[in-house]
Amino acid sequence: MAPSDADADADTFHAFPSLPAELRCIIWRLAAFPRIVTLHQRPPRLGSKRNPKYLVDQYLFHCDSVPAVLHACRESRREAPYVRTLRDRKSPRYIWLNYELDTVRFVDNAIFLDRLSDQECAAMKRIILHFSEIDPNYFAVGVNDLDRFCNLESVQVHTAYGFAPWSHTVGFLERAFQHWFGGCNDGWVCPEISLIDLETGFELISPGPEFRRAPKSGSDFIVRSVRELGSNMRLAKNTLPQTTLFNNHDLFENSETSLPHRRVSRLPV
Repeated sequence: MAPSDADADADTFHAFPSLPAELRCIIWRLAAFPRIVTLHQRPPRLGSKRNPKYLVDQYLFHCDSVPAVLHACRESRREAPYVRTLRDRKSPRYIWLNYELDTVRFVDNAIFLDRLSDQECAAMKRIILHFSEIDPNYFAVGVNDLDRFCNLESVQVHTAYGFAPWSHTVGFLERAFQHWFGGCNDGWVCPEISLIDLETGFELISPGPEFRRAPKSGSDFIVRSVRELGSNMRLAKNTLPQTTLFNNHDLFENSETSLPHRRVSRLPV
């Protein structure tokens, strides 16, 4: 049943324009909510019907809607905590993003992050790397530019291939981040890194931040369910050997490539 005019009127705060300007500004700033902004990469193509010989280079694009708070009024647009960012050098497009709340999701070829500026990379706190077409063997090449993401708090790797081809990625990324930023004395903490199988909903995660402030002899991983918060899973641990960190190729070659799936089962309710 569609809401009546009376119901819609009851949800409207008519006195809002009469509030002090300072209070209205605070409300506009608090109107932001966490979003997942998905980035795709448009492949290169040869022109269009009007210009068939004009080569259109690949560029980043997204299909997410602009936050509603930016459409309310001039005051909301001015006070809302969003910035125009992720301007691709090959396209004038931009994205409204809140670096404090939003998660940026890179799909397949969009993971080649050389198109982003150093300032944009340093500002991001949460990213998702979604792989549905890229071969796992090219993972180390695709994440080479993550060494510019120095302020990440969370990194999720989404795959549709199951855990077997991708089980090395969590340990690989953890050692890579420790190699890139572990020697800093500025209070840097390794981000939480997780691998999610989109078909089964299982997740392979790294330990909590309290265990990742410095390189260790090994990394404990936990397999858990990400379906419902109330679902019970049997925990399985897998310890990776210590690896000497020189470059991404060494990290990739020395990462574990198997996960004991047989040890994961549901507990009786």
